[in-house]
Amino acid sequence: MPKARRPPASLHFSRDKSLGVFNKIGLLGGTFDPPHQAHLVLAQSALEELKLDEVWFLPALRPPHKQGRRITSFRHRLEMVRLAVLVNPRFKVLTIEKEKGGVSYTVETLPLLRKKHPKTRFFLLLGSDNLSELRSWKEPEKVFSMATPVFAHRPRTDSSTTLGTSEKVPVWMERAYWLSNPRLEISSTDLRRRIRVGQSVRYLVPEGVERYIRTKRLYRRVE
Repeated sequence: MPKARRPPASLHFSRDKSLGVFNKIGLLGGTFDPPHQAHLVLAQSALEELKLDEVWFLPALRPPHKQGRRITSFRHRLEMVRLAVLVNPRFKVLTIEKEKGGVSYTVETLPLLRKKHPKTRFFLLLGSDNLSELRSWKEPEKVFSMATPVFAHRPRTDSSTTLGTSEKVPVWMERAYWLSNPRLEISSTDLRRRIRVGQSVRYLVPEGVERYIRTKRLYRRVE
């Protein structure tokens, strides 16, 4: 099991105005169908441990790993994320994936963010369950040359089980930072199932998100 480590020297950026001020921003992308408390805990853990200025939530328009699957409309998912982040003024929601259009590839989104925010260092926040999918990402090496990978531990997943013990560790993985976050066993898939069968999601999602789901009668139909 990988242990959380302190940020390496490369993560400490100068804030001396004579040298230029760099913002440190965490990026948390995803389908957010729906957003839940584990997303917020991950963001808060990164905010504190990496001493980030803010965490930006990026709802995907068309997630590449969910092509052909029915997902809730972007309009609803965006509103739920906006409701979820109201609890923290240092959490922001960006609609860049909607504005860009097409499939939401991280390798295409990061250059747009870097161009718009040239004095910003980006940290890509991921759950450890994403490790098994990273090799199938579009140009992962390029992605992690533009943003430092930051992994949050998820229940029942770690780097040894998801990368494979016989595989060579990618260079970008050597730069990865592991958070010492609480492990909350919450998934959007399970939340949708609970709602579909009439079970409560109270305390698993922010109150505003729960109210929105109930008002809009989301996730009632069989997927």
